[in-house]
Amino acid sequence: MPGRGEAMKGAGDVEKALDYTQRWVETLYRCGKEAAAAKMDLKAAMAHTRKSMDPVFGNVFIYEHCLPFDVSRAFDEASGIKTPRVWTAERDKEMWAALQA
Repeated sequence: MPGRGEAMKGAGDVEKALDYTQRWVETLYRCGKEAAAAKMDLKAAMAHTRKSMDPVFGNVFIYEHCLPFDVSRAFDEASGIKTPRVWTAERDKEMWAALQA
């Protein structure tokens, strides 16, 4: 993604970046599916996701900032919401309240 690190140069670097991104998305969505299947709330889904994501991705720049939004979206999709919900200031407050409850 532009602005999120060095530019990938050469097929090897590009393949490495694609593999990394695929691992991120697959891990995130697997955790979202597990949380939805277990009928977890968003706070529990976040804790569940962290168990898999933190050890691998926890040192990524802006990880802490992005993870709540990523988990929320993965959890929505795994719960059957196919069209992403519009992100509003109200939804932002609701998410943070759910995570800090």
